[in-house]
Amino acid sequence: SVSSVHVLQNIGLWHQLKQDATLIDAVHASYSGQFGALRFRKEDAAVNMLGVLLPAACLVRVLEEALFSLPRLTWYRPFSLIKLQEISQGISVLIKQDEKTVCLTASALIGADGTCSVVRKQMNIEAQVVDYQQHAIVTRTMLTRSHGNIAYERFCTRSVIAMLPLEEMQCATIWTVPTDDASALLSCSDDIFVKTLQRAFGY
Repeated sequence: SVSSVHVLQNIGLWHQLKQDATLIDAVHASYSGQFGALRFRKEDAAVNMLGVLLPAACLVRVLEEALFSLPRLTWYRPFSLIKLQEISQGISVLIKQDEKTVCLTASALIGADGTCSVVRKQMNIEAQVVDYQQHAIVTRTMLTRSHGNIAYERFCTRSVIAMLPLEEMQCATIWTVPTDDASALLSCSDDIFVKTLQRAFGY
């Protein structure tokens, strides 16, 4: 998002990332088989971009380099969380790294360890899980013509397809399909997958 770019600019990292970024100049959303579409351009909002696509590997690399340069940072990775508990001074954490255990204490702990959070489970924090019976297939799609820095969202009868512009005639494709359809799509050949995607997305 534009706000994310501003954050990266404020911490002095955007100049290292912008060469790998693809700007979104316009958004196009439509329903399969229906007339009309939503088209929104950066000029409509009087901004120089509506968003930006950046490969995760590039973002991780630059962020890690910045973290490694901090003089008071101790880096533990990889590691496994064995135990954590609340203490009078905050939080005590026992981790295992390279066959040895390390005990750490802190005034606060950020549990940013994903959907199946070990931190959340050890702290007995309940989570509500809703199964929408859908899977998201994420891939890169090679194009035969330029995407024009347009992000597409296509609502189909049984699925939703997002085509987000990347560099060199490529798009990041996020195809949300019913769980029953996902297995068949993932097991088919590249040629059949692309033809099925083209049929669903349209021309």
